[in-house]
Amino acid sequence: MGNILLGGLIGWGVDAASGGQYRLVPETVHITLRPISAPGGSPGTGIPSQAAETLEDRLKYLKGLRDKDLIGEDEYQATRKRLLDSYSK
Repeated sequence: MGNILLGGLIGWGVDAASGGQYRLVPETVHITLRPISAPGGSPGTGIPSQAAETLEDRLKYLKGLRDKDLIGEDEYQATRKRLLDSYSK
């Protein structure tokens, strides 16, 4: 974008000649993902306790996430199963 706004063809030519258009910095990124379960939430479900208090509320909250396309159908089904299993114990 900088080349388009500021450098035009000259900037693109320099990047192409130097190989800069194919080089990304940093080359590798490492991240660690953790579940988003708050203290007191349903363990392993990712549904925080402040989001809902009853099983019905938690399932509605989860369905709302799916309906807003914030989670996929597979994740919805897996989390729903974990929620139901945690309440049946």
